[in-house]
Amino acid sequence: MSGSPSRPASTAARPCDAIEIRIPTWTPPDATNARKWRNFRRKARKKPGLKPHHKAMRRRFCREEKGRNWDLVCWSDEVHFHSDGKVGNVTVSRRVSEEFNSECTQPTYKVVGYSVSYWGCFCGPNRGPLVILDAKANINSERFMAEVFIPHFLPFYLRMRQKYGPDVILQQDNASYYFPKERRAWDAAADLQQLNWPSQSPDLSPIKNLWAEVKRRIRNRRHHFKSRDEFKVAVLKAWESLDREVLLKYVRTMPDRLYLCKKNGGGSIKY
Repeated sequence: MSGSPSRPASTAARPCDAIEIRIPTWTPPDATNARKWRNFRRKARKKPGLKPHHKAMRRRFCREEKGRNWDLVCWSDEVHFHSDGKVGNVTVSRRVSEEFNSECTQPTYKVVGYSVSYWGCFCGPNRGPLVILDAKANINSERFMAEVFIPHFLPFYLRMRQKYGPDVILQQDNASYYFPKERRAWDAAADLQQLNWPSQSPDLSPIKNLWAEVKRRIRNRRHHFKSRDEFKVAVLKAWESLDREVLLKYVRTMPDRLYLCKKNGGGSIKY
């Protein structure tokens, strides 16, 4: 009709032109801002407290012992094993509906935990003696000399010296009962060489990781311990199952330990 207005064809309304739709998208953080995404709250690692003089001793140790042959070090330490009646993770193959079948469950028992203390040592690929300590009496210098050093540690050290030569050296932490006055005569008679070990430094010793390996092997069992004697046998078997490859694996981490300690200014490291 001639009297009715007409809309220009170029401005005709189209549904998609009326509203601009914006869909929010999320992109993962890239390398430039990844650091802020890592700052989540996490459980603090438990490490020995290190004061400035401890860190200085650790830095000096890393410098002075950089070129040492760590295969010739007799590593030694005490350890406490505890059984609380729990067993390791057990996996089974089952259907969803078989979740509570007796053959697909892991039985639990009300048992009393057992604690046993040991002293042990090793040198390169050579596993040393594992000595059980009386848990009812605290270790002191007299007990250490009579039960550990004279009958076990010193003979093992002398065998290693006979096997590898005079460069074999002992490693101990700085517990006071390791160095009584009466030991000086034994050290002089055997020409015993002692590594100058820094205080508060269990993370520099591979024997700590060896104890963790033994504990893992004890946990990987399918039954609980019915007595303390059974627990002792399990610890001894786990210790005796450590072959030369396992021992050398931890000894060969020493260069990396020294590097990380020096890089961290003498502070704690991941081991």
